[in-house]
Amino acid sequence: MKNTSEDEPLVAALLRAIEERGLRLSIDPEEGALPASSWCRVLLAGRDDLTLSIEVDDEYGDATDEKPALLLHLVLATCECYEEAEDVLEWAVEAELDPSEARVQDLFSRLGDVVPRIREVVGREVKAVPAWDFTLNSGAARALRER
Repeated sequence: MKNTSEDEPLVAALLRAIEERGLRLSIDPEEGALPASSWCRVLLAGRDDLTLSIEVDDEYGDATDEKPALLLHLVLATCECYEEAEDVLEWAVEAELDPSEARVQDLFSRLGDVVPRIREVVGREVKAVPAWDFTLNSGAARALRER
């Protein structure tokens, strides 16, 4: 049986957040200085002409403008990883980046500015899909990919 967003509460919550908050998500076409080849920059725009930019790890190459719920998941996964880390070393290890690289330290610093602003727009009640779902391509991850 094919999963749909209606079958997955986490996906439904992502879709609801996009609709209720008037969010628009897209991939920033500017490459810029990304910390690793699997990373991309996502633009998150809200109702108040506010546009935020955040670097996210698209480990499985799923990011596309046609999948805003998946982009929101990537944004939230980045926020959650940052919020759970005690410092740049812990965050970099979790993100599988080299904490001694200046661009990684710069990214951590930028996240310190942008994550609270994203939380103001999106809220804290909306959560990213668990990483394990993506590893196994099951549950909510499969529903996001098929959407």
